[in-house]
Amino acid sequence: MKALLALSSSLILASTSLVGASPVDKRVVCPLYIPAPSDDPFEATALPGYYLDSAGKIAVLVKGQPLEAFTYSSNGPLGLWGPAQTATTCPGYFYLNANQKTTHYATLTFDAAATTNWDAAPGTNLTRLIIPPPSTFLACKRPATSTKGGDYVLFLVTEENVTVPATLDTDDGDSIVGNSCVKTKIHVST
Repeated sequence: MKALLALSSSLILASTSLVGASPVDKRVVCPLYIPAPSDDPFEATALPGYYLDSAGKIAVLVKGQPLEAFTYSSNGPLGLWGPAQTATTCPGYFYLNANQKTTHYATLTFDAAATTNWDAAPGTNLTRLIIPPPSTFLACKRPATSTKGGDYVLFLVTEENVTVPATLDTDDGDSIVGNSCVKTKIHVST
C-alpha cells in the first residue's frame, strides 16, 4: 500500500512541546503518527531508476528506489519524514521548497516550513504551482571529489528554453559543472 497522505484531507494533529524552542513559541503542531515507509514514488524520467531523496537538506536523486514516508497531494506542500528531530520542527519532518537563485533556476531544499506548493498527483509529473507552472528539473551530477550525499543534485528550471550555465552552485557548497546536468521530469507513480 502506498503511503500517500493527502495533505488536503483532515489530519489528526497534536501539539507537542519541544526542548530548545523559544519561550514565546514552545509548541509545534505535528501529526500523531508517521506514515509507514513505502517505495519512493518520485522517479526521474531522464534517469530511470533514480529517485527523489534528501541528502542533508538538499533535494537529490539516488540510484534505486528507497523506502520513504512522503506526504503529498495535487495542491499543497510535499513533505518527507526523515530520521532526526530538531528543536523547532516535528521529528524529522521537512518540506520540499524551491529557492529562486537566478531568473532561470531554483535550488531545491527540504526545510522545516513549507514555502512552495506542488502538484504531485499520482500518474503525473511533479509541478510547482505558480504561473507558468514549471515541471522541468535539472539533475546535475555531483563532482567526483564531493563527499556529499546523492548522485545528482536537483534544480528546478523556472524559465524554459534557456542554456544551462557553465556552473551551478548548490545550497550545500558544491559547484557543479553545467555540462554534467540533464533536463528531466519527476514522475509521480500511482
